[in-house]
Amino acid sequence: YSSVPVTMRCRNSGLRFTGGSFTGYLRLAYITTRDLDPNAADSTARIQLLDKFAKFYPVGGTFSASITSDTTRATMNFNFQSNVPGNDSLLMTALPHHIPMLTNSISNTLKFRCLKGSMQEVYGKTWTLNENLTNVNWYPAGNLINVPANYRDTLYRTLVHDYDTICGARSFPYVPNGNNQTSNDVYGFGKTGAKYGRLAVIADELLSLGFPQCDTIARNIRDTLKYNLNSWLNGRPNPIILGSNLKDSLMYDTKFGGIISSLSYDQGYYQDFGNAFYNDHHLQYGYWAYMAAALARKDPAWVTQNGSKIVDMLRDIGNPSPQDPYFTNHRMLDWYDGNSWANGMYDAGAGRNQESSSEATNAWYGMYLYGMAVNDQNIKNTGRLMLASEMRAAHYYYHIDPNNSPYPPSYTNSWHVVGNLWHSLITNSTFFGKKIRYVYGIQIIPTTPITEELLSHVYSKNIYDFALKDDSVFMRNGQITTGTFNWTTICVGAQAYAYPDTALVFFNKYRGFAGNFDGGASKTNVLYWILTRKFNPTIGIQLSGNEIPLRFKLYQNFPNPFNPISTIKFDISKTANIKLVIYDLLGREVQTLVNRDLVAGQYKVEWDASGFASGAYFYKLTAGDFVQTKKMILVK
Repeated sequence: YSSVPVTMRCRNSGLRFTGGSFTGYLRLAYITTRDLDPNAADSTARIQLLDKFAKFYPVGGTFSASITSDTTRATMNFNFQSNVPGNDSLLMTALPHHIPMLTNSISNTLKFRCLKGSMQEVYGKTWTLNENLTNVNWYPAGNLINVPANYRDTLYRTLVHDYDTICGARSFPYVPNGNNQTSNDVYGFGKTGAKYGRLAVIADELLSLGFPQCDTIARNIRDTLKYNLNSWLNGRPNPIILGSNLKDSLMYDTKFGGIISSLSYDQGYYQDFGNAFYNDHHLQYGYWAYMAAALARKDPAWVTQNGSKIVDMLRDIGNPSPQDPYFTNHRMLDWYDGNSWANGMYDAGAGRNQESSSEATNAWYGMYLYGMAVNDQNIKNTGRLMLASEMRAAHYYYHIDPNNSPYPPSYTNSWHVVGNLWHSLITNSTFFGKKIRYVYGIQIIPTTPITEELLSHVYSKNIYDFALKDDSVFMRNGQITTGTFNWTTICVGAQAYAYPDTALVFFNKYRGFAGNFDGGASKTNVLYWILTRKFNPTIGIQLSGNEIPLRFKLYQNFPNPFNPISTIKFDISKTANIKLVIYDLLGREVQTLVNRDLVAGQYKVEWDASGFASGAYFYKLTAGDFVQTKKMILVK
């Protein structure tokens, strides 16, 4: 399509204009009419659609978002400008993850495909998308409340051990025992500091459940963390390894507007993962955001003194304001693609890329928690929306269901995860290797409460059964080395979600030696995750659709009659406290399947009745004033 008549000549060396200069637009679309194209029969309709909209093209655009009054949902808008300002005619295409959120008219005439799957046409200059926001905060929905007292006691004793060995030595911070030293490179310190913060938050939860000693433990952990974090925030050089000449600190880069590592600036690209080249900033600083949130939650005086520096780090990775003169607007997150990109000023050949969707999720989770801790609604809601976008993209483009994937069977028959997502390709490897534990583990690390929504029981079972259970990380092939155990303490995030009893038994094989744990993992946090998965009454619940229902509804279970497992589906039209309970014929409660707040969506949960006798049972859904009951038959 050309805005004015033009003559071109096509040669092997390219497309050349003849007859002088050209001013205007030139648009090309490739449409096949041969049998090689499965959609060849639709070619006339596709050409007609392109003909209709060819003269309208985008020349710019903005992105905006707002949070609903009940803070359960965000409304996002892509506002495009076209070459014809007074006309709303514009044809654009949406990615698969956009479709369930869009309120615009869409069609599937062109049947264009890209790496991320089939794209659909969207009409008009403004796209409106509705996104559900997380309810997870400091603790997962499945938290310690449901964990029996004897297991809480074990967790408390484990916390005391971690406190004594890795972060309790606040009175002698320079003792080179390798345990209480948090000085490291930017990424290493971030993981260690976030580990301290996580221990403090777990201590807070245990304190609320009747462990008064945890008050002192939590305060001392925070004191140790403050000492080490303040060293970085105040610009002091920190040794990479005790006794070495290499030191690291943070500095503001006036040329490109960001917080960078002095070591990477002085020594070059291969220090701090290329931090001075703006690689991996959100993957690194996300850990810093979490540790700062853990401090800010209980220490407003520390926020008064240091909060502006933490906000600067958040501006570096997630600044929402295009008017900010010091930091670029949304350096990492791509609002159209949904996911972030990790490489900075580095030409990777296949476009931008991101390895760890889980560490990206951790970045926005940390921002969200920091906003919550300091009661800054703008920081909180910005982080919360970025978190929702990153997780949705991870579910669509990193986590693979082989029965519903945009990727070809040649990949999904061998891998149920994307190791590294690029603009134009996916790989089953990481930058440090392609062992199974690396490729899956990099999409799990770190395990925190938001892992409950990033992963799921179903997906965790998928990747554990398909790949992880046979990797040496879980001792299926001989003995495990300390280095391999480090990856066990990462991959346990999926193992415990899929099979918590198996994870609890296996925990005894590596819990005795602190060196077995990854730098960002602790015995306490690993055990916390296993126990809260084991005693979480909603562990099997999952979203079953992408639409927002118009009303509450409980469906008939299927199959019915059944033996011994049946699936129950229900619709939630708005955020509410949901209870789904099983009763016997005498009206006695026999099992609670769901008892938690859920955002609007379509859900399903399995009931495993292996331990129950044959007969009729009832299941009742309660959501505020809505109550509905149905009958099912167990036949053995």
